[in-house]
Amino acid sequence: MANNFFRFKQFVVHQDLCAMKVSTDACLFGAWIADMLFKNELRPSNILDAGAGTGLLSLMLAQKSTSTIDAIEIDGNAYSQAQENIRTSVFHDRIQPYLGDLFHFSYKHKYDLIVCNPPFFIDQLKSTDSDKRLAMHNDTKNFKNYFSFAKNNLTSVGYFALLISYKDFDRSLLWAAELGLHPAKIVQVQHSPTHAFSRVFLLFSERRVMPVTEKITIQTSGRDYDERFKYLLADYYL
Repeated sequence: MANNFFRFKQFVVHQDLCAMKVSTDACLFGAWIADMLFKNELRPSNILDAGAGTGLLSLMLAQKSTSTIDAIEIDGNAYSQAQENIRTSVFHDRIQPYLGDLFHFSYKHKYDLIVCNPPFFIDQLKSTDSDKRLAMHNDTKNFKNYFSFAKNNLTSVGYFALLISYKDFDRSLLWAAELGLHPAKIVQVQHSPTHAFSRVFLLFSERRVMPVTEKITIQTSGRDYDERFKYLLADYYL
């Protein structure tokens, strides 16, 4: 059974009201984006956390940047949880949670960076739990909407960071290309050197560049954490 909270070095994430709990994938994704912010590879004045869940990504990015962050969540329970996690953090003055459907929300402005850990179990057997089904699943048509949403809500110099299942890698690149979004960075993630890739982190922009490709292995063959993984998570919980 998952813990009701996850204690990071600079904030605490309670998760008892959320269908989707804090995961290694989400932590690694957030740390990867935050590292680019810390190194000034990305310099967004504002960020949108599209589908905030517990508020994890917003809190991780706030720790490594000075950006203002809007965090939108469609599920009422998850929104309440994110709101509380943000309110009790030292970053509360730079993160604004919103309850709503990200596809039909009235945004006040466009964003320099949109981050999204969307439902990515496409075409798989759906959970019977309604909250978990909402959090974990999507059909192909709705999944494609994330790319249209990003295209419509990014500034001209903006970036769209996305965490997806590896099986959706190729079609995601195609959907993005149809809308004029091009990969700037691609990170393929595997649990260990003997495991197949399971997740992909993608960073898109409207500028066509040669994408930087990276592989991250979570554990070494000796079952220790990989050095790259340890570096990215060191300021959070390792």
